[in-house]
Amino acid sequence: LESGQDITILIVDDREANRDILVKLLQSAGFATVTAVNGQEGLDRMRERSFPLVLMDVRMPVMNGIDATSHIRQDPELKDTIVIAVTASVFPEFKNRAKEAGFDDFIAKPLRAAELFSKIESHLNVRYAKEEPAPEAEHADTSDQELSPELAAEIVTRLQDAVRMRNISALTALAAELQSKREGGAALGARIARLAGSFDFGGLESLVQELNSNSDS
Repeated sequence: LESGQDITILIVDDREANRDILVKLLQSAGFATVTAVNGQEGLDRMRERSFPLVLMDVRMPVMNGIDATSHIRQDPELKDTIVIAVTASVFPEFKNRAKEAGFDDFIAKPLRAAELFSKIESHLNVRYAKEEPAPEAEHADTSDQELSPELAAEIVTRLQDAVRMRNISALTALAAELQSKREGGAALGARIARLAGSFDFGGLESLVQELNSNSDS
């Protein structure tokens, strides 16, 4: 965010890992965040203070996102809040139901940072600071990493598990471990660190496929 913007976003999700990813991603860009673990708690937070935008998970215990959004639209003091659904469901019937409940927009899981910030920009008219584009990192070539087959297989397994669980801590630890290995792996570690640092799970999934492909060949 450009300086001078004070924006707090409410994150409503019952999964701690999902909340952590959104919190770290938003805070890294300069947003403040408040979290809730279900729709009812989200409504309680909104009645304590106002938020310009809510990122609402759909499937939650106690009160799901669709019911919570319906309550928001029926409350005169909350009804104008922007509510974006964060969901893995892409079926048209679900989207129709969600629109009827009052969602303003959708963000697909797995989360992509570019889509998240683009949606926020379009709904809140925020201003992002312009940065010089970073040079593209070279693709990691496992043939140049001098990793033993056993170690390479272990790395792929750990990377795949961490990406599937959206475990940023595990990805960061793996990247640091690779970058410290004298027998190779520094370039691969740097690439994992870069992708994890930008929460680019799409890029990490592509990296897993690339490493598996290199292993097969």
